[in-house]
Amino acid sequence: IGVTGVQTCALPISVNTFNNMIALNLTNASAATGGIASDGVMTSSESLRGIGIESTVALSNQNVYHNSIYLKGTGAAGSAFGATGIYHAGSTTATTATLDMRNNIITNECVIPASGTGTIVTVRRTGGSSGQANLASACDRNLLYAGVPSASNRIYSDGTTTFQTLTDYQTAVSPREQNARSFKPEFVSTTDVHLSPASTNSQVQFGATIASLPLLSKDIDDETRGSTPYVGADETSVNSFAGFVTANPTQVCPGSSGTLTLVSYTGTVVNWESSATGTDGTWFDIGNRSEEHTSELQSRQYL
Repeated sequence: IGVTGVQTCALPISVNTFNNMIALNLTNASAATGGIASDGVMTSSESLRGIGIESTVALSNQNVYHNSIYLKGTGAAGSAFGATGIYHAGSTTATTATLDMRNNIITNECVIPASGTGTIVTVRRTGGSSGQANLASACDRNLLYAGVPSASNRIYSDGTTTFQTLTDYQTAVSPREQNARSFKPEFVSTTDVHLSPASTNSQVQFGATIASLPLLSKDIDDETRGSTPYVGADETSVNSFAGFVTANPTQVCPGSSGTLTLVSYTGTVVNWESSATGTDGTWFDIGNRSEEHTSELQSRQYL
């Protein structure tokens, strides 16, 4: 194993791994690692792991909720270089380190080097199909992306069976992951895996509330999650942009009217408010009514 973002504990209890942002990007790593973990250097079949769960403890649970994982880079030419979003030790016993993974983003954009023999996988487990016993039936609503499906780019691998497409994976593990999705989400950058305000991220809002862990009501930034939360660690209204207010005319005489226009706005709900000062406690809803002012419209602030 090369570099692991989060290695979970092997304890006879429920281990909760949640609200983590894990960005393992070899293209940015050489300076920090002295070249040990950088593009074109690593050779292990699991050079990168987002989250590693190796526990084989009986009567235990591994709960993985609302994490954002991003892997990027390539290995040494001709090597077995590979990368894994989440690794889990499979078992034929359902209560041994049972994995319940929900509402995660796992994006693996690593690239197999020239003449390489490794694989790029979002979920890698051991034990073959018989090892699925400790994969909780509640597993669902994960965003799983490993690039364009191919023999090297796979949604799932268990050492015996592999699935390149989400559809094949869903069929094999049913009733699990029936609401999972597979596409490339847009992050702020390759090192900041907050969701960007890109229009494609409307698809990221498909999570479900996990009431068993109240701490999940807030995201990594302590922002409150909605009733239909975004998957991953970041809860955000990525499809909304406040836009800009323009006034026409900018001066309104008594008895006349003006028009406010909101431009460059994206979203679904607009709540108009106005304030003479812009300070807390001075904002009032406009709603569908008009406002009359004898001064310049620009002397008031609108939201």
